[in-house]
Amino acid sequence: MQYNLNLPMNPVESIKTRKSSRTYIPVNIRQPERNTLLDFINTCNIGLFKDTYTFQFIEHESSDLRKMKNDYGLIVNHRNYLFAGVKDLADARLSYGYLLEKIVLKAVSLGIDSCWMGLFDPWFFTEVKPVEGESIPAIVILGYATERRPWKEKLIRYAVRASGRKPWESLFFKDDFTTSLSKLEAGKYAEVLEMTRLSPSAGNAQPWRVFKEKEKDVFHFYKEAVNPRYDKKGLHDVDLGICLSHFELSAIHIGLCGRWLKEDPRLISNSRSLEYKLSWIGE
Repeated sequence: MQYNLNLPMNPVESIKTRKSSRTYIPVNIRQPERNTLLDFINTCNIGLFKDTYTFQFIEHESSDLRKMKNDYGLIVNHRNYLFAGVKDLADARLSYGYLLEKIVLKAVSLGIDSCWMGLFDPWFFTEVKPVEGESIPAIVILGYATERRPWKEKLIRYAVRASGRKPWESLFFKDDFTTSLSKLEAGKYAEVLEMTRLSPSAGNAQPWRVFKEKEKDVFHFYKEAVNPRYDKKGLHDVDLGICLSHFELSAIHIGLCGRWLKEDPRLISNSRSLEYKLSWIGE
């Protein structure tokens, strides 16, 4: 299983720059950036398991004409949306997050702001006809954020700890899942793992746990059900896909080659509720 070489411009810089934006200027994406983004979207259609996706870019003239039922008024002046229908399978949601985050980072490089949303009303998108056996696990809102955040957005970001991330030692491990991997032991993958740590997730839950094999550039990714409600909705699987995207893009950007492989190493999880997802085999 080979990685996709369609890289956003300097993905590491995009990862560091991006933040979730909830208040937008009420305009659609400018035509030059829109065309560039659409061209990129057309290249992001093959997932981690050779599964294919067709992402749709939807524009509304005004977010006030059709209220998005489940945004609870937290996203203001939303007009531009990106999503795809996927099969109701964990691996499909993994690929979904993996591909859609690549598009998000490309948008960042074009000066476009964004926000992932896992709670929304699919019927808001009257242009889309639902396909049996498929659902939309999450969407991305795109646009141009206002320069100054209103008090309500600041309060929301504080409530969900939007700028915070779990410490390194709670995400990356060696030997077993009680022994943290140090940055020194991570070696040339230290920056890659740091970019993985910065991945966004629903409620900032960060449900991924990464195990590095001793003296090998082999990393095994696991899901820990940090938030049962999010996990039941499949959002933890989407989050895992996002972090896989950060890992891969950062590795390739600094010249580290590898491939994805799904082969459970059967590691002892020390009774923690960990579910194996995927492995990166460094080459």
